[in-house]
Amino acid sequence: MSQAVLVEILTEEMPAGALLQELPRMLDKWDHLVAQHDLKAVFELFYTPTRLVLYTPHFPTHTPAKTCAHFGPPLEIGTKEGVLNAIGEKFYTKLGLPPLLATTTKNHKQVLYATTTTPPIPTPALLDQMVLDFLHALDFGKSMAWGSIQDRFIRPIHNICAIMGTTPLEMPLCARAYGCGTQACTKLHFARSFAWIPTPNIARYFEVLQEGGVILEPAKRAPKS
Repeated sequence: MSQAVLVEILTEEMPAGALLQELPRMLDKWDHLVAQHDLKAVFELFYTPTRLVLYTPHFPTHTPAKTCAHFGPPLEIGTKEGVLNAIGEKFYTKLGLPPLLATTTKNHKQVLYATTTTPPIPTPALLDQMVLDFLHALDFGKSMAWGSIQDRFIRPIHNICAIMGTTPLEMPLCARAYGCGTQACTKLHFARSFAWIPTPNIARYFEVLQEGGVILEPAKRAPKS
């Protein structure tokens, strides 16, 4: 099962040279974070001088369940007379498993063996950390801190709007790191308005930008004369 995901990082105007230099690497850095959770999604990256936008129409709602194999000590070390000894029991209890004897062959030796299964994780719970890791990974050559914030970025971040499906997401890690808002809203160009405009869902977000004359695709922006 999947839902659309949108993340907008709204900043003060970013220097064009530094932004364009890092731009070709941005989507690869985000895709790497997605792959770390064994997720598959095709994202698009949009930008203006004051915003970075990540969007996909299909993002898994949960990570896949994972089954991990664990190999313990050789049988002659972890057992005595066919029964687990203290070493063998410790192998299982460290994994949070009952000490039930199971073996397999590894490197031509009989060893203790166990499997653990990690249940699926709802992806909305992961996006806050993923966005924070993405911001930390971006390298513009120079960055700045502002106020009492220790985390640095190319320019101060005003708001991070994250929406999955029709649900705005809370982003407390990003808010704490950058002292920014994490509301479901955006802004247009200052020549149009200084007001925050609510974007309660993804469809409305794109409508607001279109109505306000914000063009996310660089190829559609008219070149400056």
